[in-house]
Amino acid sequence: MDGKVTPKRMPSPVTPLGYDGTDFHALKVDSKRRLSVRGEDQLLSFKEPLLSMRNYTISGADGLCNSHTPPAGEVWVVTSVSAIDMTSPTTEVIMTIARGASVHYFHTEEIAKGAGKAWTVQCEKHLVMNDFVQVYFIGGLEGDQCWVTVTGHIMTLES
Repeated sequence: MDGKVTPKRMPSPVTPLGYDGTDFHALKVDSKRRLSVRGEDQLLSFKEPLLSMRNYTISGADGLCNSHTPPAGEVWVVTSVSAIDMTSPTTEVIMTIARGASVHYFHTEEIAKGAGKAWTVQCEKHLVMNDFVQVYFIGGLEGDQCWVTVTGHIMTLES
């Protein structure tokens, strides 16, 4: 049953009901009587794990490296970002989220690390299509091979 509950249209005793502020309505269930809830309305929606790694050759001193961007229709919940300059020692990293023309700084670390040593930050950032994590490698040199890895999970939009 799906729709408004009336005295002439009563659901079975096991039909889940939702209240919209004025009336009760039968909620949509599948053939196995499981409630269908949109992913963005769930407390925690989970489609699959996220592990996105990107290798970049920086094009100048203090260069930068961008993560991949989510495809259309996906929301990435990023819970960890790692950055590595595989070629040169680096003195600082600055991590940002690029969204359109805006750049949002969320982490900076001024600790010198040798080549191949990772900076890792735990966070909770949400990326949609065309958003990406951008990492600046202060002290990096032109031609350095750098990596940016984002981990977390991909949200379900509908379920």
